[in-house]
Amino acid sequence: MKIADWVSKRPGYTFRHFDYRQADKFIADMVEIYNATWAAFKEDFTPLDPEALRNTLKQAKAFIDEELIWYAYHDEKPIAFFVIFPDLNQIIKYFNGRLTPWNMIRFVWFKQTHKMTRMRGLVAGVNPSYQNSGIESAIFLHIFRVFRKKRFYRELELSWVGDFNSKMISIYEALGAVIAKTHMTFRYMINDTLPFKMYKAEMEENQAARRPQHKN
Repeated sequence: MKIADWVSKRPGYTFRHFDYRQADKFIADMVEIYNATWAAFKEDFTPLDPEALRNTLKQAKAFIDEELIWYAYHDEKPIAFFVIFPDLNQIIKYFNGRLTPWNMIRFVWFKQTHKMTRMRGLVAGVNPSYQNSGIESAIFLHIFRVFRKKRFYRELELSWVGDFNSKMISIYEALGAVIAKTHMTFRYMINDTLPFKMYKAEMEENQAARRPQHKN
C-alpha cells in the first residue's frame, strides 16, 4: 500500500476510471495499452479490435460499474488499465433465461438494491515500458478505495492467469489472492517425432529470442 500510494502521487502520473461520456477515448486508450502489452509478450497475439470492444461495452452498459474500470496515464500517455465487471449471474439466474418486461423491471430493482456483490476481473494490461514500476499497485489502490466506498461488493474473482505469466502471478499473490481453480490443457502430438515442450518453456524461449543481443 505504501508503494501504491507513493507511485500514485508521482509527478506526471494520473489515474481515471471509465466514463461512458468519453467512451471513444477510453476505448482507444485500452486498445493502445493492450496491443503494446501483448505484442511484447506474445508474437502471434490477436490485436484488440476497437469495434468489438465498443460493442462489448455497449451491451454491458446496463450492469457495468464505471468505477471498476481504471486507467493509468503518464504525461497523458495511457500506460495501464484494469477491467472488473460485476457478476451479472447473481441477477439473471432468477430469470429462467427469459428477459420479459417483468424481468427487466426486476433487473433494475436487483441492480439498485445491490444484489450483485461479486465481481470478476476480466482483463488487464501494462505497457512494457512501465512494468515493474509499481503502477499495477497504484491502480489496485484506486480500486480498493472504491471497495471501501461501495461496501456491498464482497468478493472479487481475478481472471485466470497462465503459469507462464510470472508478473501477473506475483501481482495476484501480493494482493493476497488465493488459487480457487486450476485449468489444465492437454496436447496430443499428432506427429510424435516433433519435440514436446510445455507452453511456458516455448514462451520463455520465444521471448529470449526476441531480446536484442548485445556484443561484449
